Amino acid sequence: EIITENTYSGIIPYGPTKTISGSLKWEDDDGTRRPLRYIKVCLYDTIGNEFIKTTYTSETGEYNFLLPVTKIQAVKVYVYAASNYIEVRNSSGQPYYFAGKELDLLLNDNYTMNWIVNMSAETGKAFQIAQAAAFASNYYKEIFHEPPTNLDIVYPNTGSNSCYYSSDTIYLRDANLARDGLCSYNSWDVIMHEYGHHVQKMQNHVFSSWVTGSHNFVDALKNNLDNNGNEYGKDKGCKLAWSESVATIFSELAQEYYSFPLGSIDYVCDNRYDSYNGANLDYETSMTDLSNTAIKNGESCEATIIGILWDLCDKNNSESHDDIYLKDEEFFELLVDSQAKMLGQFTAYFLSACDTDDVNALGTLLEYYNLAPQNIHVTNNVFSWEAGAENDKFCLRLYDIDNNLIYSSSIINGTSISVPNLNQYVAQGDIFARVFGYNEEAPETNYFSSGLSSESTSSLSYSEPEYLQFKIISRSGFLFYNWEIEIINPNPYNVVVTYNTKMCFGDDAKNFTNLVDLETVTILANSSKIVTISANAFAGWITASIDYTYWSNDYRKITCADGLNGNLTMNTPTHNKIFRN
Repeated sequence: EIITENTYSGIIPYGPTKTISGSLKWEDDDGTRRPLRYIKVCLYDTIGNEFIKTTYTSETGEYNFLLPVTKIQAVKVYVYAASNYIEVRNSSGQPYYFAGKELDLLLNDNYTMNWIVNMSAETGKAFQIAQAAAFASNYYKEIFHEPPTNLDIVYPNTGSNSCYYSSDTIYLRDANLARDGLCSYNSWDVIMHEYGHHVQKMQNHVFSSWVTGSHNFVDALKNNLDNNGNEYGKDKGCKLAWSESVATIFSELAQEYYSFPLGSIDYVCDNRYDSYNGANLDYETSMTDLSNTAIKNGESCEATIIGILWDLCDKNNSESHDDIYLKDEEFFELLVDSQAKMLGQFTAYFLSACDTDDVNALGTLLEYYNLAPQNIHVTNNVFSWEAGAENDKFCLRLYDIDNNLIYSSSIINGTSISVPNLNQYVAQGDIFARVFGYNEEAPETNYFSSGLSSESTSSLSYSEPEYLQFKIISRSGFLFYNWEIEIINPNPYNVVVTYNTKMCFGDDAKNFTNLVDLETVTILANSSKIVTISANAFAGWITASIDYTYWSNDYRKITCADGLNGNLTMNTPTHNKIFRN
């Protein structure tokens, strides 16, 4: 039988109330029995043909009616494939229900009626559908702190071969199409996904767009064709992929939220999406059963978006690219506040609203899924990177250790840029690089940001500049000589050099004191400049210095030498580092 009923009765002499109670269970296709939770149970007066009251089963599937002593003589219990906010109906619009036998309240004061519902007919299947939808609606109430609006579920929908949501109604096709034991009625991923579209409507589509069309996990939907053979295009493709992905994430987060009661059900709480039609996706790997690598097909690809959103919310941070965990309420609050209609809008809002660690974690995810620029390197003062899948314009930004923006380039087309006077930015300590990638394809969407580059951090961890070097080029004059000196900058960045244009005495050269003939030149990175040092009576030293700041202290590095001679050699230069006043 579809319904197994067990009824027990008893007499409470002169009792002040009459009690009708019991439990409901559903039996899946494998014969496993579970409580039917949150299901609508009604009590009717069978003689007066009047409704008496409604209750809902508890978390253990139990219900209970307490009736004061009245003139009611007989009642029936009706059980509906419904909960507080959902109801399952057939294609004719009639609700699914079953009723117990008539209970004589004059004969007995208490009855216990227990039922087990199996999947051998459409009524039993409707109750499994109701169970899945009841959990989805309860999850919405928990996360959004408001009751959901009512939803009808039509099963089986004889007018379509697919499952879809429209106008406060989920339409589920019949059970004739199945894969590995999955049909429409027991595809919890599908049922809760469609409820996710109801969530979007309840939130006035503030974080979604009401766009429809065929879709799948793998393809970049912007390239899909509509019924007229025209491509969806970037705008529709990105919006459709985002809307479907958010609904899918709602489905899995709802299941994980109730993992204790739901975890033993086949294909539920398994970090996967599995459908009766063969569509499947592993959220942890972003792979389908037919793919052996994560699917990274841009911002109009569902698998790519789902992978990012799942990594934001899942508790598994063992993956090298996943260093973030948002609680469910945090995630949906961000969705609502972002008012995002596509992924790029959400990530741009995330960048402006979240703390540095979370922003960096999101950037790492965007790099992993090939949406943001990646592999940032710096050589001397030239930054370079690899473009994400759809990046064709870029902006480099540098940040100090407190995440203050200290440099921003213009938006460029190439994947490298030279930062002038880089040493002035790193003089205070470590700096960090982030590259923003844009896509010019119409309509132009928001940027995708890389994470803060740890590679550039280590490369730019500022060490003090190397000392200048000297080389004698030529000598002229008699007795008192003039010298052409090549001053060499061994540093991988430009430096400003101050040198004395006349020969000087040793103590003054070593300490850069009492020098009145100073001149300043800029010497490019790993380059040199030839200057003239004039004779100054019996003075025999040349001197030059670099001024710089290191960890908020001002220093001067001095290079000086004597012993200049006609062989164009000199004594080994003396180096001195002093504080600057």
